[in-house]
Amino acid sequence: LLSGAWPLLFVLTSGGLATALLIQKYGNEEASAYLERIYALENASNRIAKERDGHEERWQAATLALDQAFETCGELWLVMGKDGRIRRWNPSALAFALRFHPRLETLEGRNLGELWRGFATSQLATLLAKPQAWHGEMQLADDGVHLLCWVWPLGDDIAFLARDVTGKHAGEGVLQNSEAMLRSMVELSVRPIAIMDTNWRYLYVAQSWSTYFQLDTQVALMGKLHTQILPNFPPNLTHLAKQLEHGNRVGDEDFAMILGGREEVMRWALRPWRDAENRLGGYILTITPVTELVRLRAQLKQGLERENTLAYSDTLTGLPNRQLFNDRLNMALATAFRQLSKVGLIFIDLDGFKKVNDTLGHDYGDLLLKQVA
Repeated sequence: LLSGAWPLLFVLTSGGLATALLIQKYGNEEASAYLERIYALENASNRIAKERDGHEERWQAATLALDQAFETCGELWLVMGKDGRIRRWNPSALAFALRFHPRLETLEGRNLGELWRGFATSQLATLLAKPQAWHGEMQLADDGVHLLCWVWPLGDDIAFLARDVTGKHAGEGVLQNSEAMLRSMVELSVRPIAIMDTNWRYLYVAQSWSTYFQLDTQVALMGKLHTQILPNFPPNLTHLAKQLEHGNRVGDEDFAMILGGREEVMRWALRPWRDAENRLGGYILTITPVTELVRLRAQLKQGLERENTLAYSDTLTGLPNRQLFNDRLNMALATAFRQLSKVGLIFIDLDGFKKVNDTLGHDYGDLLLKQVA
């Protein structure tokens, strides 16, 4: 820089002496220019050093954060050599391995094929032979465990991340079993029941539905529109749909309908059902046949009325008997007592009635009592 090595050396080591030498050799103006350049280089060097220190601090902080994530992550983290043996692991990986090897103390030097059957012949073996980024799902042999895995090269090592997704597969199985169970329960229900979507299209229909409504049992109803199969039932369906959208349950207790040439009485109920996201999924229509119940209820009512008549009426004349007379008399007296009023009572006697029975017989006596009554 100074057309000679010795001025720069003095500047860097001896400060004021170097300045004097520069002035002596080059003059004030040139010496000042050289010094300004040196100061600029010195500032730039200090700035670069500070930036380097800042980068190192950030790198250390990032490394520490990564280490903490590695240790606390719920997923399985492993670092393996290309021979497949484990060099580093996190607590989640050790906890997962303990499910299969309860006495295991460390994963150091272990091979995944030794820990979990199914890895030795899986996609992982190919990835270890030719490291490359990959992700996919693996199933451990004979254990029913499914892992969602990510594998990528990490210098001379291989990083392995896995998440246990066995519950997802179990959930799918449970969902399929639940749907099959629901279908069986609906189809084999003794009570007519139909599950429909929001367009009133049949999703599940009980076998008893076709039998009860006198439909062709050979025709499958699933997927067909309820409004085409039974267009007038339930009545006012458009109006009912508005109530169902608000989550209300609608129905009728004793609804009469002509089916197969005879009147059938039913109790029907229509309610909405919602999907897993709480959206309106459709409607459930259930039928309870009550024709026999209504008939028995009418017979019971007639029987009670007949018993009441026999209990409080005279069998010959149909007039109230002595029990009903006493009851009404007590009520009249109580009312008169409260209202400070009076009760009138009239006795009617038939003179010579015994002579009729003695001369003409009791049958004619009964006829006379009926006529008088």
